[in-house]
Amino acid sequence: MKRVHIFDWHKEHAKKVEEFAGWEMPIWYSSIKEEHLAVRNGVGIFDVSHMGEIFFKGKDALKFLQYITTNDISKPPAISGTYSLVLNERGAVKDETLVFNMGNDTYMMVCDSDAFEKLYAWFVSIKRAIEQYTELDLEIENKTYDYVMFSIQGPKAKDLAMELFGIDINQLWWFQAKEVELEGMKMILSRSGYTGENGFEVYFEDVNPYHPDESKHGKPEKALYV
Repeated sequence: MKRVHIFDWHKEHAKKVEEFAGWEMPIWYSSIKEEHLAVRNGVGIFDVSHMGEIFFKGKDALKFLQYITTNDISKPPAISGTYSLVLNERGAVKDETLVFNMGNDTYMMVCDSDAFEKLYAWFVSIKRAIEQYTELDLEIENKTYDYVMFSIQGPKAKDLAMELFGIDINQLWWFQAKEVELEGMKMILSRSGYTGENGFEVYFEDVNPYHPDESKHGKPEKALYV
């Protein structure tokens, strides 16, 4: 099974670790009830590094994303995200995604842990089909195994985020993001989450990226298509 970047820490501290969408993940540490109430009444931190991050770069990146997703990706300025869907050829939903405009013709798509490899292959196949008729200035890269993602959720999430990053984030609206630093490491802090509470998500590229054992999982989908 795949593992998140700090799996050893989770294994040492979590009371329950099991398989989730092909990943060996911590499920809970104290009790489900206690952790649920912590997020509803205070703040909780989730390691969600099993979520997928697919990058689109080039002058045709926006045009391509407008073609493969249902929402208008062109409206939000850098750095901010758009909630959208990816459909198959029959119009059925393949996955829900959050697409961030990172600036400089670069976009980051965040997708589900059990879908990123299939989506990546799907996008590459569409790109190749289009390139049979016209050239595309577009690179598609699956950087899921390179990125770490944490979610800070709960009524006190803003207080913790401000304490950690030392910035005033009161003007950061939903799906807006900001470049921040923590102990010298550059990160992206976005106001987003799926708990229903106030929250933030943090993305950063690991200096020692994790990759699954190729002998067990096959070669990671990291090919860069230009």
